Amino acid sequence: MLVRHYVKSLWNSLELDPSREPLAGSEAPREVPWQSRYVDFNDQFLITEKIDGSRVGLHITRAAPESLAASPGHHVEVEGQSWLLQPMSPHRWLTRERDNFGFAAWAHASATQLVRLGTGRHFGVWYGQGITRTYGLDHRRLALFDAERWSHLPGLLSEQVETVPLIARARGPELSAAVEGALHQLEHSGSLAVPGQPAAGIEIAPQALEAVRFKATLNP
Repeated sequence: MLVRHYVKSLWNSLELDPSREPLAGSEAPREVPWQSRYVDFNDQFLITEKIDGSRVGLHITRAAPESLAASPGHHVEVEGQSWLLQPMSPHRWLTRERDNFGFAAWAHASATQLVRLGTGRHFGVWYGQGITRTYGLDHRRLALFDAERWSHLPGLLSEQVETVPLIARARGPELSAAVEGALHQLEHSGSLAVPGQPAAGIEIAPQALEAVRFKATLNP
């Protein structure tokens, strides 16, 4: 079994942050682009199934009704609360006109359900019909990366929303053995996300810093 490993930073937070506006009379961003904080190797890491698809995200905020007209994104009201939902890919905001495999169109149509995820940034992979390996699906799904947070998804959420399957937890010193065990499991069982389909591999993320993810792929 051949396995390829490499580390990848998931998002450029400055590029996608809607609060990043030039200061008055300056082009300097509001945030200082300092390097990320350290992760203790003895902390816990999460090992999840790597799903082949297109990486996407949702930025969800509460919004005052009077500010909605000037705000980009999709506006929706649920139970008297105004929300702003902005779909994104790693390098740009998504719209119906500049979409990514129909993710923005689906997010807009499902906005009243998706805002139940709450405020913040929710990252995941959009996969299925017509995207890379397709997994034999006749539809598309959003698998959220934060499997620990979303072990129980909010009720009334779209059936197309799930989490990436969590395979194991391990601290740094035990990580190598846990990675090999997870790869061995998927090599023999196939995908946990779509039973009956081959698995692509695994992803490893520090529980304290989900924005950094490692991957190990199973070569066909």
